[in-house]
Amino acid sequence: MLKLIHDILVLYTTPGLIFAFGLCFLLIKIPLRDGLAGYRMARKMMGYSYIVFFLSLLGEAVSLSLDTSTLLQHIIMISIGLFQAFLFTYALTTLIDVNFFTWRRFIREAFVVVTPVCASLVLYFLCPERYVFIVFLILSVFYFLKLLEYVFRFMHRYRDYERRMSNYFSDDERQRLQWVMRFFFEALAIGLFALLYSFYTIEITSIIFTVIMVFYYIVFCIRFINYAYSFHQIETAITEDLSYMKNTIDKLSDASKLHGKTKTASDSEIQLMSHLDSLMIEKKIYSNPYLTIEDIAVKADVPYRMVSATINRCKGMTFKSWVNTYRVDEAIHLIEDGYLKYHTIEALSQIVGFTNRINFYRVFKNITGHPPTEYYL
Repeated sequence: MLKLIHDILVLYTTPGLIFAFGLCFLLIKIPLRDGLAGYRMARKMMGYSYIVFFLSLLGEAVSLSLDTSTLLQHIIMISIGLFQAFLFTYALTTLIDVNFFTWRRFIREAFVVVTPVCASLVLYFLCPERYVFIVFLILSVFYFLKLLEYVFRFMHRYRDYERRMSNYFSDDERQRLQWVMRFFFEALAIGLFALLYSFYTIEITSIIFTVIMVFYYIVFCIRFINYAYSFHQIETAITEDLSYMKNTIDKLSDASKLHGKTKTASDSEIQLMSHLDSLMIEKKIYSNPYLTIEDIAVKADVPYRMVSATINRCKGMTFKSWVNTYRVDEAIHLIEDGYLKYHTIEALSQIVGFTNRINFYRVFKNITGHPPTEYYL
């Protein structure tokens, strides 16, 4: 019974589903927006990844039907994992950094991945049988090291992405690409499981692994395609070149909790900062949970890049952190006036501009050192 389920799942169902969703990546229409150029490239990459995976599954099915060496099947499995890790990493990184993808970088990395795979297959057929397992071990170690390298690369880009979001949006809910990191690490977990699976293969583990993998690929495809229709929510922040302020933020990261001006601020920036503070105090615009730096810039009648650089230099913090200091200060005043005696934490978080109670609780405790429920005690 297990063999029948295994054969239906591995030989027929999985390849068919992967091929179908690969066509979805390539054929479903993408909105004509300038900011989606990187997304178009990433989606083509994922479509080709699915098609390559489909062909690999067909090759695996043929090898199973021909009763080829188990070790050869494992080498093929590791090779598939390498290609998938490479393509997924590049596609997901392109989503959070529209300037990441270049053909030169892509071809160079593809060469690094293809070379050991081809070498392993050649050595499998040329080496004496007693050395073949060593070839498999070397390829497995290389695969594991590449996974670690991809994690490092992705997280470096993701930190830059978070910096962009913190310098444009005032709330965490606007970080719509958090699903990218989740899917990246889920793909990493599947890749590691595939590595372990290649060392110990039985029908039940093959069925479990295949079901998890297919479910992941289906959910990932749907989420990736739908992203094209939500990209407008972060388009300005993610497509704008913010490299001009990167060094400033890095230099001021140690001073992120300071509220006074820094030595890097010019007189004009200090004057603009004073005006921005006045806007926050007098108009209480921080109470808008979806406030963006562009909203502030419009009210101050200056380019939003100037507002961002001014806040970074004068306050030593990101736009989101700056806005949250006003929200927490307002919350403190309300708490001291007895607001929580008649209202809930949820109501307090909404009135001061947080999108939900969890964000409010976390930010309040980070700034004051105490949760809001204990602050007035």
